[in-house]
Amino acid sequence: MILVNASNLYVGGGMQVGMSVIEEFSKMDVDFIAAVSPPIFKQLSEYAKKNSIVINGSPSKLLNFGTRRMLDGIVKKYNVDSIFTVFGPSYWNPKINNHTVGFALPWLIYNSSDVISSLSLKQKIKNSILKYLQPYFFNKNAAKIVVETIDAKEQIYKKLHIEKNKIFVVPNTVSSNFKDDFVFDDYFSMKLPHKEKGDIWLLTISHDYPHKNLRIIFNLLELLPKCFKFVLTLDKSFAEHLSSENKARFIFLGEVENKLCPTLYALSDALFLPTLLECFSASYVEAGLMKKPIFTSNRGFSKTVCEDGAFYFEPLDALDIAQIILNAFGNPEEMSNKCERMYLIQEKLPSAKERAEMYLKIISM
Repeated sequence: MILVNASNLYVGGGMQVGMSVIEEFSKMDVDFIAAVSPPIFKQLSEYAKKNSIVINGSPSKLLNFGTRRMLDGIVKKYNVDSIFTVFGPSYWNPKINNHTVGFALPWLIYNSSDVISSLSLKQKIKNSILKYLQPYFFNKNAAKIVVETIDAKEQIYKKLHIEKNKIFVVPNTVSSNFKDDFVFDDYFSMKLPHKEKGDIWLLTISHDYPHKNLRIIFNLLELLPKCFKFVLTLDKSFAEHLSSENKARFIFLGEVENKLCPTLYALSDALFLPTLLECFSASYVEAGLMKKPIFTSNRGFSKTVCEDGAFYFEPLDALDIAQIILNAFGNPEEMSNKCERMYLIQEKLPSAKERAEMYLKIISM
């Protein structure tokens, strides 16, 4: 019996991966049980929910001993012999040795100076502590580590000193919502504001983490024509300090269920991702599949995934960002070529089912 531990995933791209794995394992009739957070359970299909137990309270909180005892109880009750924590580190130390842990913490392996400089003193202190604690718990509690790119594997080996034979690569990909189960959601689309003729919607599906660099958008409001609108999965408080005129440049959606994301891409004109740090954002391949142009940071992590299938800018230079976007929309042929190129790139990635099979093979080793 396998335990899929997704109890520590509450926001961001990690939830998408966790839900996808649980859904695919359910379809494949894998002998497993999943420990999940409430927001993941809410979005699972009824079939996948039958294999899931809700854990209230993340085991990633260092002092949350009760939650970790609950996980120990699940292991004992279901005779679990293999554990897959979708993304770590796992502060829970299970009493069995076969524990596979996913890794998606770019600040531990890539230059994070741009992000650190923007943090408050309290956040800087917390970051310094985590830079020690997180590698420690990866080494202590993971028998195997799964990353999403070959470059991440190399960086973990070099910087965290984890043996290469313990590190495995499983690329990120789109969930089945984008392919097998895609249905355009008319009800959801009707809830969105009316799109005026000539409007250009730039979509960002992201939590407001410091490394996502979303506040650069405020500088773009004066540099891009008013027809450019920003569609964000945030609440209105993000722009509460702006004038009414500038607030009108935003479409705030709040948290959006994973199954609705394909509809969002279909209604938008481009993906905008000014991130400073990333391992492998699913947004890149989702936009590629939906044939939407990608505007993102000129960084190694983005080029590793998108190659020549995206438009790149300096993420801290609003003038450069605006110029890249305006030039692209002034050249429809180049945009079309980039979209076709990125579509072919994402076609080479595994399907959601194939990714689940890759995870299963590693877990079972």
